[in-house]
Amino acid sequence: MSKDNNMKNIGDLLKEVLQNTSFENRVWEDKLKTWWVEIVGKTMAGYLVDFSFRDKKIYIRLRSAAARSELLFLRTEIKNRLNQKAGKEVIEEIVLH
Repeated sequence: MSKDNNMKNIGDLLKEVLQNTSFENRVWEDKLKTWWVEIVGKTMAGYLVDFSFRDKKIYIRLRSAAARSELLFLRTEIKNRLNQKAGKEVIEEIVLH
């Protein structure tokens, strides 16, 4: 039996799926949210209402103005640590609401 030249192998198909922007974005969002909790700690992460990632920006909505103020001072450090965990610059900005 000869292999059909038009058939793609599973590795090629997975690469195509991973290169799909919306899928890749969702994968990064899940990883970043997990790392966010590791970096800011469970107490601070407990104030999180919404977390989304798009266009190289993390959008964070918090239920506490005090937590928001504290994270404003730490967001550059948090961004750097998240990018370090990712192994490349995935995040350009953290937007807090």
